[in-house]
Amino acid sequence: MSSDPLASVFNRAQLTPFDIAYVQYNLVVICLNFVFYGVQTGLFIAAIAVLARKGGRAWILRVAVVVLFVSSTMCAVAQARSYVILMRLYERNPPSIAAKLYHIAIVIEVSNRVNYILSDALVVWRAWVLWSHSRFAKGLLLLCMICSVVGAIFESIWLKPLDIRGDMLFPEILLPLSLFITNLVATVLVGIRVRLHRREVGLTLRPLGTGARMGGVLMLLLESGVAYCVLWAVDCAITAPRLPSEVFGRSLIFESILYLLAGIYPTFVVVLIMLHQRSTAQWMIGSHGRSLETMRFRTRFNNDPLRNSDRGAEDLAMHDMSSVPDGLDEDTFISASTPRKASTVQ
Repeated sequence: MSSDPLASVFNRAQLTPFDIAYVQYNLVVICLNFVFYGVQTGLFIAAIAVLARKGGRAWILRVAVVVLFVSSTMCAVAQARSYVILMRLYERNPPSIAAKLYHIAIVIEVSNRVNYILSDALVVWRAWVLWSHSRFAKGLLLLCMICSVVGAIFESIWLKPLDIRGDMLFPEILLPLSLFITNLVATVLVGIRVRLHRREVGLTLRPLGTGARMGGVLMLLLESGVAYCVLWAVDCAITAPRLPSEVFGRSLIFESILYLLAGIYPTFVVVLIMLHQRSTAQWMIGSHGRSLETMRFRTRFNNDPLRNSDRGAEDLAMHDMSSVPDGLDEDTFISASTPRKASTVQ
């Protein structure tokens, strides 16, 4: 008998339809994993580039983005490796692979949950910054985050790697349900803050003022949060009716790339927010420059009696550039968009 494993596979009498379907499923999962991993890699490079010169609390985002990327890399490689090992079962004399698969499954379980929990932590952190003065909101967010962590740990212990899943639905859906609730609460709090911010902008600022542009960051957080909630709602809907005996299918394909979607989401939001902040900073600088030009133009005509007669009616509101920080970070924009007591803009 040939020692070539590939030859051993082809020397096998016949592959059953189940074998063929399972091989096709493995190939689809591997392809999708590396497609979405490529997307996250591109976003990771972009995020590191835009965060490189940021100060303040930007180091938190840098660490989070790096950890998400490393975790996704570990899981993608481990999944591909596990499917390659499984192919050895089709040899004429298949070796024992249980020990290898057990260790690989541990890597997959841990890296998956790191992505889920860290992505949720970033969502909770943004809502926490927006509601930093509300004990009730912070307590609610903290409770939801604790439930997500407990759900991840409980499911990992209950559904051990390579163990056959039981007939109980509760442990199966516990993690996606807890993550969905956490994201839903955080997104609702962000939505409330968006509404309060719009009300304040309407009362105290011009429609095209800085406050309105900062509201764009809040809308970005709200819309991305809604999209992420939909993602976990779909996972809950897929998980609930699935049979424990199901070995492969569309639902399992979706779950096999869910950890990558959880890593792509916060990285994508970080890139968008940083780009939005850069455009806002450029707008503020340009607005100040136009105001300076207007002031110089008006100074030339200070001796004109006709100009001096209606100077009060033509005074323009100037932007104070001391309000533009050197390093614009996420907290600066989010905190600045937190509604304060209504005051008249001078």
